[in-house]
Amino acid sequence: MTYALSTTNGLLVVTIGSRSASWDGVELRLGFTPQQIDGQVFLHGLDLRKNLEPLLGGFRLNSWTNRVIVIDPGHGGANMGAKNIFNGRDEKEYTLDWARRLEPLLAMNGWKVFLTRTRDVEVSPTNRVNFADQHTRTCF
Repeated sequence: MTYALSTTNGLLVVTIGSRSASWDGVELRLGFTPQQIDGQVFLHGLDLRKNLEPLLGGFRLNSWTNRVIVIDPGHGGANMGAKNIFNGRDEKEYTLDWARRLEPLLAMNGWKVFLTRTRDVEVSPTNRVNFADQHTRTCF
């Protein structure tokens, strides 16, 4: 069974037994499946607090200015991360690949994007934090 909740800030659609929901037609993933108990819909408290309350409260990305994000692909260099048991590739390859794919998508949507690493090098945790601090402070 599918239920819709119309608010002044948008339309929430949930399906009993499915973690997939939508907000104004945009898919979102809930942490827990909605349940129907005695004819009433129940959503987990964490989903309400972390996923739905910001949307119900009128949170809009379009109102932001100076949208800056620092993506930290993690691992790199001698720090290989976990190894994929299916193909033997290292986690560091996947983290960098995802960061590189995400960067242009965010940039197209108005974000100024910085990556802590753009090639296979190891960056210390301290340098990652300093990089993020430096790039987010200078953009405001």
